[in-house]
Amino acid sequence: MEIDPLEIKLHIKKHYSGTKRWRESFKSKKSDSLIFKMINFLKRRELRIVTKIVVTSCNQQYSNFRSMRILDAGCGNGEYSLVLAKKFPQATIYALDFSEEMCLLTKKRAQEAGLSNIKVYQ
Repeated sequence: MEIDPLEIKLHIKKHYSGTKRWRESFKSKKSDSLIFKMINFLKRRELRIVTKIVVTSCNQQYSNFRSMRILDAGCGNGEYSLVLAKKFPQATIYALDFSEEMCLLTKKRAQEAGLSNIKVYQ
C-alpha cells in the first residue's frame, strides 16, 4: 500500500477546518463557565512549566541566548511561541503549523505584541 502525501494533507486540512466551529463556540457565552476558567488556569500553569523547562535546559547548554533557536512544532495560535519570544528576546522562535489560518493568527499576534523574534512557517 502506497501513501499519497496529497491525500494526507487534504485529510488533515479538512479535519482542522472542521474544528474551527468548536473554537468559535468556546469563545462565546461559554467563556464564563467554570470549565473555561479551569482550562485557562491549566494552560497558564502548563506555560509556566514549559518555560521553566526551557530556561533550565538552556541555562545548562547556552551561555549566550542569541544563539538559541526554539522550535514550536504545531504552534496553533502561537501561545507558546509568544511566551517564549517574550521570555527570550535574544532567541529566535520558529513557529510551525499545518494550518494556514493558525499561522496567520500567530503572525498577527506577534505583530500586535511587537515581537520580531518569531518566524512563522506553514
